[in-house]
Amino acid sequence: MNNLRSTLATVWRIAAPYFRSDDKWAGRGLLAAVIVIELASVFLTVLFNRWNNVFYNALQERNQAVFTSQIAYFCVLATFWIALKVYQLYLNQWLQIRWRRWMTARYLGEWMDGANHYRMQLLGDAADNPDQRIAEDTQRFVEQTLSLGIGILSAIVTLASFVVILWGLSNEAPLHLFGKDIPIPGYLVWGALIYAALGTWLTHLIGRPLVGLNFQQQRFEADFRFNLVRARENAEQIALLHGEPAERKRLLSRFGFVVENWLGITAYQEGDRLHRGLFAGRGDLPLRADRAGLLRREGPARRHDADDFRLRQRAGFAVVHHHLVPHHRRLAIGGAAAGRV
Repeated sequence: MNNLRSTLATVWRIAAPYFRSDDKWAGRGLLAAVIVIELASVFLTVLFNRWNNVFYNALQERNQAVFTSQIAYFCVLATFWIALKVYQLYLNQWLQIRWRRWMTARYLGEWMDGANHYRMQLLGDAADNPDQRIAEDTQRFVEQTLSLGIGILSAIVTLASFVVILWGLSNEAPLHLFGKDIPIPGYLVWGALIYAALGTWLTHLIGRPLVGLNFQQQRFEADFRFNLVRARENAEQIALLHGEPAERKRLLSRFGFVVENWLGITAYQEGDRLHRGLFAGRGDLPLRADRAGLLRREGPARRHDADDFRLRQRAGFAVVHHHLVPHHRRLAIGGAAAGRV
């Protein structure tokens, strides 16, 4: 819990200054618009869920009038859904580039101010490859902070919405085991919550080692690129001294670290795919219900609860966090070394 608080505090310390900057009103407005669209999407998901019930009941009862009206209703819902998702993507990307532009300008200003870039090298390698931190990790930080933040909000609102639906379904379709109805109030809610909690715990357990492996992968990739650039810049000396065999051996040695670490990532990702495949299959099997409409409504509700709570981007976000924090700290230390707070 303390580690989570520390991580959230660090993320807030890096993210919050943008929303207090000169571009704060544009940033706040875009963020508010993205959140409103996400909430509207959750509301549409609930409407789609209810539509499933009415539509498939009409099919079962062969009610042509209701069937025709539900087709028209679906077209309306689908139109709103597509429009919302298109504009959400557009506004999200607009916010990302504005936020990234501000962070890049800030870090570049601090890095290139008063020989700070040189002092950071003298302070050690806690902030390795500052060029990569500025070019890549600011982009990933913005993208994944928005994705995770909006995803968590959506998961909470979706949970609250579908708890009501599942609780009602529990009363309409009591649990049927061994030829008997077992009256358990809200059993679908408890089943969905246990299902989601177990999936989240397994995702965390399997994916936790990926944080360190992804961190090392980016580091090895950056080191390999740096050595390729170094060989290109020193091409004349290498050619004059006939150093190609030695350079080739050195570069392949660097690339060996990339391959070895990648195989480790692949092994853990295979376990994650297996776990998600098993849970995805389970999510498509609804609990027993007495009517086709209940069966159709219950399956999507459980899938939404389970899928929304699996934070599959945690490993990537943690890597960006581990990269940006030392860089942020070294910029401050370098500035302080020059007599600036």
